[in-house]
Amino acid sequence: MGDALVELLPLFVDVKDMRVLVVGGGKVGTKRASKFSELGAQVTVYSLEFSPELESMKVNKVRGDARELDEEFLSHFDVVVTATNDQEINRKVCSMAKSMRKLCNDPTSPPDSNFIVPIYFDDGTLAVAVTTYGRSSLSSKYLLDLVKDVVDGSDVRARVDAMYEVKKMLKSKVSDPSKRFKLYSSIFSDSIFQERVAKGDVSGALKRAEEVVERGS
Repeated sequence: MGDALVELLPLFVDVKDMRVLVVGGGKVGTKRASKFSELGAQVTVYSLEFSPELESMKVNKVRGDARELDEEFLSHFDVVVTATNDQEINRKVCSMAKSMRKLCNDPTSPPDSNFIVPIYFDDGTLAVAVTTYGRSSLSSKYLLDLVKDVVDGSDVRARVDAMYEVKKMLKSKVSDPSKRFKLYSSIFSDSIFQERVAKGDVSGALKRAEEVVERGS
């Protein structure tokens, strides 16, 4: 974990309709506001100045000095992101938010945060997130690109699709959860099933899965 002060649990969270406060209207604040807004959050940006992108963005904007933020104002939000160019202000706001049991992220200082926003990709079939805990965003992107290259050059997506169909099939045919899991594992490692998945033949793989189930019943 390096300099991070607490061990964090990786989560994928639905932020739709969450009330998100971004403190700071510069490059980092703009990026965070854009991402949360894109995912359906109710975003408010609090800053003395706003980037041109923020000025045209459909988010709530409050012009003010971050040094004057208090608990009463923070109480209206579920999530706080500190993105000013003053680390002491970021630390103070995050500390206040955390004491109120709010989620707070300082993109430049994971030790002052109780959640982080990793770099990630999500293609609807699978999602992968990477973080270096603030050490190097370029290294995070490099690693994520490596993972994407591996996924694109493999049968991972076809395997996910096939195993999803297998899961639905097993739920309809096998009532015992422990037996269902054993069959699920057997199908996943079955050489014929794997061969058909590798060829992109999901329907053929599912047919083989049904044969494995019949054999194991």
